[in-house]
Amino acid sequence: MSFESSQLDRMINQLESSLKRNRNSLFGTHYDESEWHQMHELIKEISAAFKSVRYATKADREQAWNHYAEVRNQVFEEQKSLKAANSSNKNCG
Repeated sequence: MSFESSQLDRMINQLESSLKRNRNSLFGTHYDESEWHQMHELIKEISAAFKSVRYATKADREQAWNHYAEVRNQVFEEQKSLKAANSSNKNCG
């Protein structure tokens, strides 16, 4: 599948929006594997797309990659925190 840089930027923004939405609705309540699975699938898709997408400038590509890497890392950290919180809640009750 071929992507334009604008499409890839939209996918990164979609991942960020999904994280924010899930952070607001899921964090501290329960761990829903399907919600996180969808985000991980999008992460895989974005990573693969970066291999073929060309940006107008190297700086534009680096900016997009840095934005993506930041959001991706936040997804992993949120998931890790939520799993740990749910694990400790199960052990307490």
